[in-house]
Amino acid sequence: MKVKIKTIAAESLGVRAYANYIETPDIKVLIDPGCSLGPKNKSKIPHPIEYIKLKEKTNEIIQYSNKADILIISHYHNDHFKNFVVDYDYINTDNEIAEKIFSNKTIIIKDPNKFINYSQKKRAKIFLSHAKKICDKIIIADNNKIAYGQTELNFSEPIFHGELNSTRGWVIMTLISYNNIEKFIFTSDIQGPTTKKPMNFISTYSPDFIFLDAPSSNRINDFFTQNLKKLIKNTKKIIIDHHLLRNLKWKKWINNKVGSNISNVFCAAEFNNKKLLQLEALRKELFVKYPPSDEFIKWTNLSQKIRKLTNPPLEKMDKNFQNTFIIDINIDKKNNDFNQ
Repeated sequence: MKVKIKTIAAESLGVRAYANYIETPDIKVLIDPGCSLGPKNKSKIPHPIEYIKLKEKTNEIIQYSNKADILIISHYHNDHFKNFVVDYDYINTDNEIAEKIFSNKTIIIKDPNKFINYSQKKRAKIFLSHAKKICDKIIIADNNKIAYGQTELNFSEPIFHGELNSTRGWVIMTLISYNNIEKFIFTSDIQGPTTKKPMNFISTYSPDFIFLDAPSSNRINDFFTQNLKKLIKNTKKIIIDHHLLRNLKWKKWINNKVGSNISNVFCAAEFNNKKLLQLEALRKELFVKYPPSDEFIKWTNLSQKIRKLTNPPLEKMDKNFQNTFIIDINIDKKNNDFNQ
């Protein structure tokens, strides 16, 4: 294979995201350069381990954005791009971080004015007011096709973020094709495919690899199950991550519903040959196994407005405590950087 691909951030790698980096002989692309943490659940905000991983993944996104020629934003949810706002509570972003990612880049974006809900339109307006000043070029992705040498980028029309008429808005799917032979599709947050449009887009191009955002476990239906069976039959590798990986039993569901002897379905961590880190799904257990420092607890008791403006006090925690859980989540350093 002449195309190299790596998932930079995803739920199986410790954060909410689906950031992917692709190199062809013509171009280097980073899709959805963002990451965040899941909000408070069961009276607990993210554990310190999650914040450490969020900072780590933010730095990786900056690293790979520096290598990339093109950045793609499939939609304007906080786990898919770093905006020009200050928010250390769940997103770990500020103007400096965003500038490091987007400066001097070509950015291909979901149309900020059409097929977009109110919250995403508001975020897009803030983003573009800054990005226009520092990036090289901004291109609308929706239903667009762009060629760079033998590499083609094909973008879908706006697709619902999940079920039909989803209030979460629309997203853009991306096909990257090299020499019309090696084909990769990134579905973004379709949470499926559970509708005809995303399934038609995938079927049209018959990709070798599909980076698929499967539904949350409580949104799985028979239509998705049947579509997944078809895709498994006709695709070399399917990498399932993002919403479904917020459930520790994701693999058990696939085994029960689709089949236990499937050899071409992976999560992003497995695809990267790295340790599975479903930290959000393990949040309750993390608080029990690794009780946070007093300083961190005090920070969690601040108002959300103040937490957004104040970095969590991770550096003040006991070094032995940090070393213990960092060793526990340490990634195998012997793995190659790319999957061939």
